[in-house]
Amino acid sequence: TFTVRSSGTSLVIGDFILDVYGTLHYVGVGSVSSNIITTGTGRMRFLGESGAIFGADWQPQPENWRWEVALNVGAVGYCPTSVKGGDVIISSGFFEAREDLYIDSGAVGAGTLVVNSGAGLRMAAGSIIRTATAGTGYFRALTIDGTLEFYASPVGSINANVISFNGDVRYTSATDQTLVQKTSGGGGSATPNAYTNLTINGSGIKTVPVNTSVNGALTLTSGLLELGSSNLTLGASATISGTPSASNMIVATGT
Repeated sequence: TFTVRSSGTSLVIGDFILDVYGTLHYVGVGSVSSNIITTGTGRMRFLGESGAIFGADWQPQPENWRWEVALNVGAVGYCPTSVKGGDVIISSGFFEAREDLYIDSGAVGAGTLVVNSGAGLRMAAGSIIRTATAGTGYFRALTIDGTLEFYASPVGSINANVISFNGDVRYTSATDQTLVQKTSGGGGSATPNAYTNLTINGSGIKTVPVNTSVNGALTLTSGLLELGSSNLTLGASATISGTPSASNMIVATGT
């Protein structure tokens, strides 16, 4: 357990890497300050096995600090509350967000979230945004080279200027889901509707809310992919896998 015990700046990492095997806690009076941990080009790096990375006493601060999830292969680290970072890297293992994940470098349109190949981000609840402020709530770039899994229902939103779904995006709730959308009124310019690999799993209906493209593998493991009035465009090299059935197919219900 690593515990930050006061407000103000309590930890200066600078250009170094601080490895943490365990959980980051806040024990103090009032809110966590926006600069309680500061980094330069360095970062805090979470290593080890499955478990809580941030404690339930943590708060969505500080902004403009860098942290990395580099857990053992197959391990899942989670945060039971909202969490914030200026530049966040998930390089190995899975990180499970159970509330909002704020990417905030302290300025509008700044901050990055990268999920490396072989690693994963599971959204068990919440959205991926900079702030909840209308018009200025967007960060710079989301890059998914590994896996992004939406386990929650309803699915949250994404608010970024650049969204690159280079890896696998999965919808896995056992109940109905609507595919992730841009945050309404948030100000970000990118719409999350261009997939390389898209996996539909879990029972229920997965609704396509806007015109969407898949340029790699569309995997229909379980559940209905309902198009409504949206178009689904498959790229020239796209493939479809899965065994069609009454509970596992693409459903075109609109025009």
